[in-house]
This record gives sequence, C-alpha cells and structure tokens, in this order.
Amino acid sequence: MVTLFRYFGHLWLFNEARETWARGDALVDQLREKAAQLHRVIADGQPDASVRAAVASMMEVNAELQRAERHFSVTVGQTSRQTETLLIG
Repeated sequence: MVTLFRYFGHLWLFNEARETWARGDALVDQLREKAAQLHRVIADGQPDASVRAAVASMMEVNAELQRAERHFSVTVGQTSRQTETLLIG
C-alpha cells in the first residue's frame, strides 16, 4: 500500500485518506498539548478536580483520534479495493 501511495497518492482516490491522516496529525498534536497541560497541573499540585478535568480533556481528544484512526483504516481499505479494480479490472 505504501508503494501504491508513493506512486498514486496525488490522485483523487487518496484525497479522503490524505485528509484523514492530516486530521490525525492535528489530533496527535492536541493530545501532546493536553498531556503537557496534565503534567503542569500535577506538577503544580493543583486539586484533584483540576487533574480529573485535564484527564477528561485528554480522553476526549483520544476518542476523536481513535475515530480518525478507524476512519483512515476503512478509507485506505476502500481505496485499495478501488485501485485494484481500476488496475486489474
């Protein structure tokens, strides 16, 4: 699949997968920031409620990232099958 993407990744077939990958990258960045915030909350000795809020925020981003991962997987599978149909018939 990687070779296929290298040669044909610019084609319309890969648009949705490419967009989903970019969304995933942005979510990973958000998750890193949320983790840094959680670290600061803990290091500053803030109350448990603040820690729980920071963890909840991380969990929300993580859930969204998992949805993006599943969507990417489905999209790449569909693209693979479409490409096979176009190339082989």
